[in-house]
Amino acid sequence: MLGTLLFSLALAFDEPTKIDMEESYGRTPEQIVGMGWEKWYDFYIGKTGSETTMSMNFASMLYGDSLYIINSGLLRKVDSGRRQVISALRRPMFDYKQACVQVGYTRTGGGTMWSLFSSGVRMSAEEVIGKLIDRKPDGRSATQSEVRAVWDEIQLKVESEHAMISQSSSMTGVSYDELLQTVRSGRRMFENDVKLIGRIESAKERAMIFGYYLDGAETARSTEME
Repeated sequence: MLGTLLFSLALAFDEPTKIDMEESYGRTPEQIVGMGWEKWYDFYIGKTGSETTMSMNFASMLYGDSLYIINSGLLRKVDSGRRQVISALRRPMFDYKQACVQVGYTRTGGGTMWSLFSSGVRMSAEEVIGKLIDRKPDGRSATQSEVRAVWDEIQLKVESEHAMISQSSSMTGVSYDELLQTVRSGRRMFENDVKLIGRIESAKERAMIFGYYLDGAETARSTEME
């Protein structure tokens, strides 16, 4: 199901250990993260010479990969118990939001701009991981019940959109049954991840992580591109 170009684009960079210095125009992960997202984006787009969907995707992926690499190094300095908990969340957080993007992409009938959501998943996940490493939770907060409520709404919406989803399947490459399966899978992912999140001692950190999961669920609930 995730074999479409725009999703394989992001997944091709899964769990990076290094970045291509030619693709990053000579910038190391440390330099990229040190620039911050906005300055890095302006630098990268300036080097490519045009702000295309592809260049925006690669700017996002390179920044997300750089965050992943930096965080991997910082995690080695975290005490073993906490390191195991944080490490256990990384892949599930990534997979969850990619599933959310797939749901939103299919429900809206597709569109290349959804690739920007997909290519930005690594960045958004690793920003949360970085805050856990630093013990500095901030940003959006949420509760388990808020996330569950959105998933309940999504399933009802998908079931009511059967005909529309079937009509757009030729564009998205995803059938109604496949989408419904992805919705249920996304919900199961969340419920499984709740157990991992429960191992985080800080209530503020748990709320921050649930904020990430709520953001993903709201992406899946989208009915049109902003």
